[in-house]
Formats: sequence, C-alpha cells, structure tokens
Amino acid sequence: MTELEIVNYALMTLGEPTVTAAEYSTGTKFKSLELIKSQLSNHKRYLLRRFPWNCGVRRSLYIPLYETLTISVLDVDAGTTATDTLTYDNSEYLYEAVQRIWSGDTYRITRETDGDWRFQNLAGTTTYNENERHRSHSVQSPILFDAKSWDLDWGSAGQHELKSIGYSDIHVESDAKSGYTYRVLSPCDYAKSDPIRIIDSPSHDDRDFRVEGNYLYTNRQQGEILYMEEIDYTDLDDMLAEVLALRAAKSVAWAVVQSDSRTKEIAAEYEFSLRKARSVDAAEDGRYTLESTTITDARNQ
Repeated sequence: MTELEIVNYALMTLGEPTVTAAEYSTGTKFKSLELIKSQLSNHKRYLLRRFPWNCGVRRSLYIPLYETLTISVLDVDAGTTATDTLTYDNSEYLYEAVQRIWSGDTYRITRETDGDWRFQNLAGTTTYNENERHRSHSVQSPILFDAKSWDLDWGSAGQHELKSIGYSDIHVESDAKSGYTYRVLSPCDYAKSDPIRIIDSPSHDDRDFRVEGNYLYTNRQQGEILYMEEIDYTDLDDMLAEVLALRAAKSVAWAVVQSDSRTKEIAAEYEFSLRKARSVDAAEDGRYTLESTTITDARNQ
C-alpha cells in the first residue's frame, strides 16, 4: 500500500470520506485527516520497533573506524606486489554522510557521500575499482570485498588489484574501553535515518554485545548485525499496512466518531489484525533464522 492508501483505509474505518493525493498533500480538508497525517510516521516507527517484521529486517556487516590501514597491491601489468600504509584524512566519524579518505604514498581508498567505496591512485584522478556493497554507517572502514562484488575485473590491463587490507591504529572514538574493545556505529543506511531497533548479532553466539545510544559495543572486530530499518510505506507487508491503518484510526477514533462503542470496535479490529499479521509473519521464517531469544520472545508476545 502507498501512504495515501493507508490513510484512506484509516478514514474509511472511521466512516470518513477518502481523499485525493492533492487533498492529502494539503492535509487540512477535515479534522480526522489532519490528526492521522500528523501521527502516521510515529505509528509506523512504533510498529516496526514493537515486532521484528520480516519486511523491515536488514542484515549489515560492521567494522569500526581505523586510523591506519596497510594494503597490499598487485600491479597487473608489471606483475609486482607492493604495500602502502594509508592514514585516515577526516576526523568525521558520526552519522553525517561525508566523504572519508584513507591516503598513503601511492594509493587511497575513499568512501563517497552515497556510501560507495573507491580504490584509487593517490590524487584520486584514476579509480581502479569501486564497490557499492555495505552502505551502512556501521561499516566504518574499508574491507576486502570478494572479487565478484567489484565493478571491474581485477585482471584487466592497467589494473592495480587490492589484494589485502590490514588494520593498525583504531580511531580514538571507536575505542570502546569499559570492558569492550570496539565501539561501532549503529547500522544506518546512508540514505536513511537511525535504525529502528537492533535485533541481534549472529556473530555473537553468547550475545556478548551492548547497545547504547547510536553505538554497538563489542569485542569482535567484524561481524553481522540484524536490525529493523525505517522502511517506506510501500515496503510494508500488506497485512502490516492494514495494521498501521487500523492503529491510526484507533488513535483518533474517539475524537472523530464520539462513540464509545465504535471506538472499542476499532480498537478490537486493530488488535485482531495485529495478532493475525504477527502470526503469519512468524510462520514465514525457518526456525534456523531465530538465533536469538529476543526474536523468539518478541514473536510470542
């Protein structure tokens, strides 16, 4: 469903007329429309945080921010391999999508404002290869992507192939202390806002990590995070979109219909729809994906 379709579903539940896209954009045609429009995004975040819906679960690699990298590079034409030490050029490490650069004597690795990684000559005038995987803020340092994920074939003439990456000095802001070795930014996509909820880290068999604010504290240098993303309305499962519409209607029912019995009926419709949607959503998964009691417990609520 689109955002407009969800709102119209809520309006019909309240016995109100539906609206066009232009009327919804203005948002002031009548009281119920104003109330629903002002609260809809908060209702969506609430539902995504309350339960690990499959449509909103994402998986991200994490790695903290390192000041120094040591890379090994093969000059395809010459057939020789050399090393270069790259140093982080930018003090920015928060959520802003700024360009990050690690530069050395001959090469540099950059992260563009859209999250893409580029392996270049020192001046940045030649890009030997680039990679668009792992556009998450939790991947704060370059990693050695598998060969198939790069844009170009490493064996081509004129290529300088990145063979390995070693990590030395960690950025002071990524040094977790307090019993943990690393502090990693939450897995937020460059084009999105904060993640809704950290669900689990499959890399930690004993769930030995902490979530504090926008950070994950861990003793592992690299790993995976399962999290809920603030997905768009059109990405919601159809049953979840129905739940959202009914929740929006329930929240304003008394103010609009002024009927205690109808308000209770809408609340009951919402609870029934929520239970049905969670049951179907949980049944879609194979049990092997439920690696954390957090997910199991949430799906039994």
